[in-house]
Amino acid sequence: MAIAAVCLCCFSCAPQGALTPEDAFTQLRDAAGRNDTEAVVRLLSIDSRKKIESAITVIARMDNKQISALSRTYGIAAGRMKNLSVKDYVFFSMVIDKNGSIFKEILVHSPVGVDRNRHRAVVRLENGMEFEFVQEGPYWKFDMTRL
Repeated sequence: MAIAAVCLCCFSCAPQGALTPEDAFTQLRDAAGRNDTEAVVRLLSIDSRKKIESAITVIARMDNKQISALSRTYGIAAGRMKNLSVKDYVFFSMVIDKNGSIFKEILVHSPVGVDRNRHRAVVRLENGMEFEFVQEGPYWKFDMTRL
């Protein structure tokens, strides 16, 4: 019984997110490498999720011709295009659009520095790209609102 209580305490006290911008970047890179969309979504800032939800709303409002064209471009059923979730959108960005995706840059290029200013940080990659992270509560999240 005592062992169970100690285990419960250890697991409940363990961090539930990235405590530094560097950790957030590493977790994002690892999740993208595994195509783990749930982990990527957990690492997105609130504003990033809102931005994705806005894009989903735009897609859902497209007429049939637009949806058909988008469906053909990405090889996704038109019915599914009209009912995307944030997780679906991230999945398609990571897996289907990997050649032009920001996730490709995260996977291919290493970080060379971090510029931190209070609750915002920029992780600089060796190819010159920069990825922003914001602190939400104690955790750092990927902020893709300016992408």
